[in-house]
Amino acid sequence: MTITDILTVIWRRKWIIIAVTILASATAVAYLQRVTPNFESSTTVRISPQMTEAVNTGMLTGVAVDIDPSVISTPVVLEAAEKTLNVPEGSLAGTITQTVIESPTATTTSFQITATAGDPRTSQKRAAAVAAAYTDYLDSVTASAQKTLTEQLTEISEKAKTYQAQVDKDLTDQLAQTNLTAALAQVNALNTSITALQTAGPPATVTTAASIGESTNPTTFTVAGAAIVSGLLAGLGLALARERLDTRIRRTTEIEQATSAPVLAQLPSDRSATRKLGYLPAEGGESSPLSEGLRSLRTTLQIALPRESGVLVVTSVEPGDGKTFVSANLATSWARTGRRVVLVVGDLRRPSLDAYFPESVGGLGLGGLLSTSHTDEGFPSAADVENALQPTSIDGLRVLPAGHVTDDPADTLASARMSDILRTLSASADIVIVDTPPALALADASMVASLADGTIVLAAMNRTKQHLLAHVFTTLTANGAVVLGTVANKSRQKLPRSYTAYYIADQNSSSRIPENTRQTSALDASQREHVRRDDQGGIRAQRDRVLIVCTANESRSPFAAALLRATTRRNAVDIDSAGTEATGRSASHAAIVQAAAVGLDLSTHTSTQFDPLALNDYDLILPVTREHARMLLAAAPDIAPRLFTVRQFARWVAEHERPEGISLGLWLDQESDQSALDFLGDNPDDDIDDPTGRTTTRWKTLVAHLDETMTAISSGLYPRSASRLPVPAQRTRRP
Repeated sequence: MTITDILTVIWRRKWIIIAVTILASATAVAYLQRVTPNFESSTTVRISPQMTEAVNTGMLTGVAVDIDPSVISTPVVLEAAEKTLNVPEGSLAGTITQTVIESPTATTTSFQITATAGDPRTSQKRAAAVAAAYTDYLDSVTASAQKTLTEQLTEISEKAKTYQAQVDKDLTDQLAQTNLTAALAQVNALNTSITALQTAGPPATVTTAASIGESTNPTTFTVAGAAIVSGLLAGLGLALARERLDTRIRRTTEIEQATSAPVLAQLPSDRSATRKLGYLPAEGGESSPLSEGLRSLRTTLQIALPRESGVLVVTSVEPGDGKTFVSANLATSWARTGRRVVLVVGDLRRPSLDAYFPESVGGLGLGGLLSTSHTDEGFPSAADVENALQPTSIDGLRVLPAGHVTDDPADTLASARMSDILRTLSASADIVIVDTPPALALADASMVASLADGTIVLAAMNRTKQHLLAHVFTTLTANGAVVLGTVANKSRQKLPRSYTAYYIADQNSSSRIPENTRQTSALDASQREHVRRDDQGGIRAQRDRVLIVCTANESRSPFAAALLRATTRRNAVDIDSAGTEATGRSASHAAIVQAAAVGLDLSTHTSTQFDPLALNDYDLILPVTREHARMLLAAAPDIAPRLFTVRQFARWVAEHERPEGISLGLWLDQESDQSALDFLGDNPDDDIDDPTGRTTTRWKTLVAHLDETMTAISSGLYPRSASRLPVPAQRTRRP
């Protein structure tokens, strides 16, 4: 997973990350509210060298004592501190700890006494009281040792007196002499020990007084920071895990990976489609992202299906994907172009087309035509099928309703009559559209699709799962269906803002050429006389004719045409540009400015609509995107060998050498293997994005790419005289 993928997941799953972060923060707040305040205060006590030796040996001047540091946290010391603090007995238990502090010399030892409490003053008092109690304890130990030594001295002194009396009585008494000598030695030793205790100074000294207690609880900032960081990390991990486990389709590339078939169109999500029952945006000819998507789908299917007549099956993966909505609007859109359209309710289980055409639900219907109750050998005849069709309020569109089904729908649709009915309908209409049930768990769609010229599968973006879509494609293909591709329905992908002007423009301007541009159009039929050929098409004029097409003919196509004219100015070639939705306006201001920067003049250009009748008179037609190519093919299917996107042709001409003495059109007719099917789906490598409304840097990048592409085309067509424009290099912005 790349950084871009991770950032995309973060944006898509941002609510998971935010929710987890909020939960972690709420937990932190609850913790701070419930945690018991705790403060620590410490003091340092240093014991004398004499006491240090006693700690190490357990003997104080020959008297066994217990002054190990652990005694500090025992009742021996704590009870005295409790009395000083006037607190209940045992209240200090567990609140006092002691730590030996390493000393650079071994003659003295220091202890750190730490006391904890619920407020800073109390912890300070506890530490001071325990230190004082420990010091008093050491004093008492010293006094006790001194008392013990004094008692021993008195006892030995009495013995010495007794031995002295024995010696005085008998000077020759050696035993008395020995005992006296030993007793006197002990007296001297005891006197020395007592003197040492008396002159040793205090056994313990407080070197660092207890300070006001400091809180041991984490600060609010620390808890909040830890909560936010942990929440973000946990949320990100959960989001990535959710992304891995979530197989719902979110991008068209995922559809293509799952099906190995092109995405024929993207239909944006429209609230009206769910709020309005029987919503038909294609009926009113309105200009909106949804209606434009439906028209784009219609254009693509016109290329993929037989031109004379064809049967198209519309199915989906699951219920609710919008197949009936697309079927109804696709049929309506086709009828508005003057085609004879029949819409068949092939969903005999849950027919719902009556919501779109409520006036067309009566009659025998498809169920009646397929019913086994009709045992006539010739039933249904062409007349029976014709009589079963119901008119609609839309000219050219008729509906074959579901009718009444007596048998199992799957068995009914599998009968031989279904093939006969579709054949009859195809003979009497230009296009037959069959709305079938979802294909995932029902056999109905597969059986009808096997009889059709093409099938499209609807996938609801952010809903349909990849493996289910792949399973539907496998099932349809295994049953002999010709699957043309997928329609990405309910897409949330937004178009650039530059397209807004087309959706809010006058509806009349999108359907006809403005009156003030008809006579000036470079593509008008009145200007075709300079292209001359005989009836067989073998003799052409010496001048090549090239047409470059974009949407509004205000930016991309006029700029590309100007670049190509500049690079082929020494050759016999006429280069025109046009748009599929020309407005009659001049070139865009940005296009004029960028053209002037490379020495081109677009100030006199006028946006021009392409003339479908004139397309066959061009030797080479170069739309800037595959979408434009499909629109041109729908108007003139015979131009396929001469039709390339700009980038397609730059690659193609680099691999094919144009022979001398042959016209461009005839050469392409002989060498090009382009077909209508080559333009299905979307390929970013073949499209030139609209720079309208973009930054100057994007414009300069486009100009550089166009210059390189047009130079390649010119070099391929006219290798001896092609030239290249000095396109200015982009400046690097200073920080």
